[in-house]
Amino acid sequence: MTAFTGAPWVPTGKKTVQLMLEIANVGSGDVVFDLGSGDGRIIFAATRRGAKAIGIDINPFWILWCRLRSLLYGFQDSVKFLHGNFFDHDLSDASVVTMYLLQETNERI
Repeated sequence: MTAFTGAPWVPTGKKTVQLMLEIANVGSGDVVFDLGSGDGRIIFAATRRGAKAIGIDINPFWILWCRLRSLLYGFQDSVKFLHGNFFDHDLSDASVVTMYLLQETNERI
């Protein structure tokens, strides 16, 4: 696996996260993927709305942190955090994909 940085980590505000999920009408039938999931705030918010959610991040610290948080929150059955480059993962199960990346990465997607 080659190193890839789609964007620096910048936390998305809670209001913005809620608005994103409202616009996408995320609910219990959805599978949400967050590309470059960082601290998992979008994944956990989607899960609170009833969705299954998968975060993908290249930073192993964030993956470990989010996996620990999912155990603490009791969300281990509805979330998954994958380490690696999101270009290397199958997103075909997604009903919603969220991302907050650099323009060049968005164009590549």
